[in-house]
Amino acid sequence: MPSTAALNASTWPKILGICAFNLIVTWFLLGRIDPDPRHRMSTMQVLTLGLLPLVLFYLRNRWPVFRWSVALLGIVAVTVLTYAFLHEASHVLAVYAVGSRPVEVHLVPRFWAGEFTTGASVSSEPLDGWLGAIPGLGPYIKDVLFVVAGVWMLRRGRIQNAFIAGLAYATFCLVPLFDLVNNYSIYVFFGNAPGNDFYGTALRWGAGWAHAVGLAGSALALVASAWVQLFYAHHPAEPFAGGQGRRGHGA
Repeated sequence: MPSTAALNASTWPKILGICAFNLIVTWFLLGRIDPDPRHRMSTMQVLTLGLLPLVLFYLRNRWPVFRWSVALLGIVAVTVLTYAFLHEASHVLAVYAVGSRPVEVHLVPRFWAGEFTTGASVSSEPLDGWLGAIPGLGPYIKDVLFVVAGVWMLRRGRIQNAFIAGLAYATFCLVPLFDLVNNYSIYVFFGNAPGNDFYGTALRWGAGWAHAVGLAGSALALVASAWVQLFYAHHPAEPFAGGQGRRGHGA
């Protein structure tokens, strides 16, 4: 079973060039399929902040191509099914944390009706003062905690299983990166987008604080995700042979 261990420095420009070309083509095709600029931007962010880094993560390591390709499909499925739940559940926990209570809760989109990014929402009793912004920021507090935990976990040791390693990187680094960048960029480019968490923060704390939180969180997740790409490479230490791998301990 071939692995990606044979990739060398001359291969990477070709891989990145192909990825860039496909992203450009996808951008223009999306303009014809879905004219809503927010959906178009979100789809591109899924590709550039989620799928592409995950593929590069596998290419920098030594799992067999077939094994990580199957793992990649599983990770995409798990992420699609859990993203909205984790995001909205974080709102609920933040509501309780400030002593309020949710009024209406929809934690899971109606997948059976074709809803994957909409249909999940949380509304709560209104709060006065600075505490009123905390329920809206719950998912991004979760994102920062996930990023810190993910870097610690992946830095501490190497995971032998291709699916578990990729799922850990996606769940604790790439999904928080997308969550922060996507919601903050919608606030930046579309202003008072209904239901946007950073717009809600701006109403209570002011635009300056909303930008500070969005930029700091996005920068942290971006640096952490890139750092994992640098130190988590060439694993396992020896390529798989005969379907069996050996545990590697070096970067």
